[in-house]
Amino acid sequence: RNLDNLPRRGRPIPQGWEEEYLGHLVDRMPGGLQLWRYNEGTSSSFNVFDPKTRRATLTIAGTRYPDNPDSFIVYGLYAAPDNPIRAADLYKYLITQQGMTMISDRLQSPGGLRVWQELERRFSKSITVYGFDTKTDEPINISTKDTSDTHVEPDEIDQAAPGMKRELQHRARYIRLVATAR
Repeated sequence: RNLDNLPRRGRPIPQGWEEEYLGHLVDRMPGGLQLWRYNEGTSSSFNVFDPKTRRATLTIAGTRYPDNPDSFIVYGLYAAPDNPIRAADLYKYLITQQGMTMISDRLQSPGGLRVWQELERRFSKSITVYGFDTKTDEPINISTKDTSDTHVEPDEIDQAAPGMKRELQHRARYIRLVATAR
């Protein structure tokens, strides 16, 4: 089983095979969707399943800190093209309904960073989102105004002078983003 992909790559899951592909049912979500969790050692994935279409539409894969079973360090997010739920909505659901603390990995893609920014923008009344540099423990503002502090676009790296490319490639490293319930 590969935790890095949508179960069955977004194809319908045969009736009776839900546990094989999705793990165990965790909760029923708004809109008739179901939340399933597949565990494999310390790694796991949360899968949003639509029982009407029999398809998994959104999966986040990750792990947890060994001493904190309610932590979830996200290392991959996968969505079907016609996905009815946004990643930020799933993060919010896991935080507020399942009591999870969501944690990013150290490297942020532009899409991954946008999920965290959307989480902060849309749900700041119920969720606290903060970022910090893991080398210096200095806080980082992840609001949309300060994306240059948290992420460098690949085009910017390509266009940089040779001496700056290495520095820009490593700027987004050592950034950790965390979201918890208020």
